[in-house]
Parts: sequence; C-alpha cells; structure tokens
Amino acid sequence: MSKQTSQLSFDELINEASVLEEKGEKYVSGPKARRFYERACELYQSAIAHNPHSFNTLYNYSRLLLHLSQFEDPPYTTTNKFELLTLAIQHSRVARDLWKQEKTEAGEEVDNLFNLVTAMHLKADVLVETDQSDTPECMNLLNEAKELCMLIWDLQRKQFAEVNTKPVTEEPPLQIETSADDKEMEVDDAEYEDMVPERTVTIDGLCETVILSCEITMLIANVLLDTQPLELCDKLIVESIEFLRSFESEYAVDTVDLSLCFVELLKSRADLNFTHLENVIGAGGAWDLKRLESCVELYEIGLTEIYKVAERMKSGEEERVCCEVGDYVMEYLDSLYFLYTELNKIGPSNEDAKLGAEKLLTKMKNLFLKAISNYEEAKKANNQNAKIFEKLGDCNLKRLRIYFDAKTRGVLGSNALMYYQQAYFIMKGKDEFTFTDEYRKVDAVRVVMMKSASAMGFVSGKEKERENVLNEIKRQWQSDLAVLDLEMKNWTFD
Repeated sequence: MSKQTSQLSFDELINEASVLEEKGEKYVSGPKARRFYERACELYQSAIAHNPHSFNTLYNYSRLLLHLSQFEDPPYTTTNKFELLTLAIQHSRVARDLWKQEKTEAGEEVDNLFNLVTAMHLKADVLVETDQSDTPECMNLLNEAKELCMLIWDLQRKQFAEVNTKPVTEEPPLQIETSADDKEMEVDDAEYEDMVPERTVTIDGLCETVILSCEITMLIANVLLDTQPLELCDKLIVESIEFLRSFESEYAVDTVDLSLCFVELLKSRADLNFTHLENVIGAGGAWDLKRLESCVELYEIGLTEIYKVAERMKSGEEERVCCEVGDYVMEYLDSLYFLYTELNKIGPSNEDAKLGAEKLLTKMKNLFLKAISNYEEAKKANNQNAKIFEKLGDCNLKRLRIYFDAKTRGVLGSNALMYYQQAYFIMKGKDEFTFTDEYRKVDAVRVVMMKSASAMGFVSGKEKERENVLNEIKRQWQSDLAVLDLEMKNWTFD
C-alpha cells in the first residue's frame, strides 16, 4: 500500500479492501488469510468513517465480520467471536436503516437481512454455549431473527414468483450512432463501483432461508423446552414445499435442483420432529411413537425424492449425485441410530419400543448397504477423490455400532482402515490449495489419521501400528495424547 490509511480517499479505501479480500480468498484459511481479512475490515471501517451513508460499504463490512466470526483456522476466542458478531449485527442494522430510506432494490435488503439473521443466530449460539441462554439478550436475538426470517422468506418468494412467472423475451439492442459529443457524456463505470449488483433469488436461496429459520426455531425450542415453535416451523416447511412444487412443471426451474431442495426441506422437517421428541423427553415426558413414525416417514419420502434425482442424472454427474444420495442416507442413519439407542433404553419395559428397535436395526442394516453402494458408484466415476474413500471408511466404521460379534466388527474395522489409508495416500499427493475451506489438506490428513487409528482399535494385531499412528499425530501437531484420546471418541462412532 503506497499511502497511509489516513491519506487514502474513500474510493481508494474500498479498492484496497477488495484487493485484500481477494488475497484472503486465495489462501482460503490459515493465519495469512485471516490477516488479509482483518486488514480489509480495518479499511472498510475507515471507509465508513469517510462516508457513513454507503449501503454497500456497511454491507461488505458486516459480511466480512460475519465471515471472520466463523473462521476456524486459526479460530477466534469465544470473546472475540462474540465481539465480531456484535459489530456485524450493529452495521447490518445501520445498513438496513439506510435501505429503508432509499429503498433502491429488494435484493439488497434480502442479502443484508440474511447476514443479519445469521449473525443473530450465531451470537445466540455463543450465549447458549456459555450458559447464558436464560438471558433476555439471547431470547430477544432469537425471536427477532425468527421474525426477520419470515420477512426474508416473503421477499424472496415474491421475487422468485415474479422472475419465474414472467415470460422472458430478449429484444434486439437499438443501433444508435454515437457522435463525438455523445462520447463525452458516456458514463464512467468507476462512479458506480459502490452500487450493489442486481440479485436473483434461486431455489437454493429459498431453501437456505427456510433451513435457517428451522435452525433458529430448534434453538428457541431447546432453550425454552417448548414444542410449540416446532409445530409452527413444521407448517412453514409444508408451505415452502407446496410453493416450490407449483413451479416444477409450469416454469423453467431446474428439476434436479428443485428435488434436492425438497430433500433438504423434508430432512429439516424430520429434524424438527426429532427435536420435538428430545424436548418431550427433556421435559420428563414419554416417547411419542406416532411422531417417531412420522420422522421415519419424512426421511423415507426424502429418500424417494433423492432416488428420483439419481435416476435423472446425466452423464458426468455420477460422482456428485451418488455422493448426494450417500450423504443423505448417512444423515438418515445417524437419526435412526439415535432413535434406536433411545428405544433400547425403554425397550425392556415397553414391548412397542422393543419391537420398534428391532425394526430400526433391520432398516439400518439395509440403509448402510445403500450408502456404500452409492459411494462405490461415485468412486468409479472418480477414483482420485480422497473424500469419497473417507466416506466409505466412515460407512464401515459407523456400521460397527449395530453389530455386536467380534468377527464382524473386525472385518468392518479392517474395511474402514483400508479406505482411510487410500484416502490418506491420495491426500498426501495433492497440493494443499486444491482443498476447500472445510477440507484443507493439513486438517484432512490429521482427521483421516485419527479415524485410521480408531479403525485399528477393532482389528486384531494392529495395536502397535495404532500406537505409532497416534504418536505421529502427536509429533506433527504437538497434540497431547490425553486430548487425542478425547478427540478419538468423535471418530469411533461406537
């Protein structure tokens, strides 16, 4: 940077901040990325001091603060995260007040509101994690976030309907001869750098809003131990599905994306039912077996939908679609296993619960085979995707939970180990910056090594090798073995 920050003009500050953001994006995560983002934040803050009435600057500053609050490599302390979220909320509110005065474009308000709601949700999460869920601030944040989610949904739905019901006809551009005098009046694009581009509401955008609303509602229900908010959110999801269904055949909406959206909404609806069951138990109530059946039914409908997607996949889409199916089945299995363990607790004294647990056990065994089958198909499409091998390892390791004889568990542990080792060798051969933010090489290798060590715990004769792997993790990442043992529980699935 050639000048001191105090000497830079508003436009220079904005441009420098954008450049630093781009540099941070290139590093994805890590200390360098974080420093670039933090410096960009400082420049946005200076730009706001120059011009406190720029919607776009306020929007970008609060957006970046929100991004930093979720930074995990390296992570912020809880106190710093709380401060970042507080600042993000504050500046999103100011941006919203500006928009109300100018009312330039609805898309601007939707994006800013979505960031505001997300920041509120995350800040409430921090309060819950730090045992402050009973504070007025926590419930005020959640209730306001819930109301704003409804506002976002209404705005998005209106925009989506307008775009998808109006026939689009492109008219040929007018051919106008430009004189020398006209050229002098041509608009300089630099004058409009501070404007927010027009936004299009997508199916994914609608789905994200509904799911965010569900997450907020579930947090409210957990804090209050009250199931009524869940009932209202369940109705929202039903309404959302019906609304999107109306566009499936009549308008030019991608049916694959639409089906995946339905699957996400159905899964969220099933999650709401699971949360309802947990809250009932937490409040000292009895199991609602009808609601349990409803959970399973919703997941089954979602399974049917995602199978339809698989049937319609085109050549070249096998890897993505098969992984989508496998991931959905594995999430379904996690929920079924939770139900299975809870039913087992009350099974001895309740014949219905005992029978329900037996049915779930049979269903889980069949579903594991479906998940493995889909991941194997994805592997055929790309046998150099380390993540697919890791997913196959997870399938085998998680299957250990529903088998009880040592021989079967040993075979499954051995299968899991084989897949994790293949994932490890693929990862070691890849450049670090080919990994996404959530799956960087340094983190991915460590996780796979830990999972491998977990799998070795079920394989006879692997005791020494397991010890060596744990010592290597300790050497490379300076991890304490006691901490490692604690973290290992996350990967044992047992």
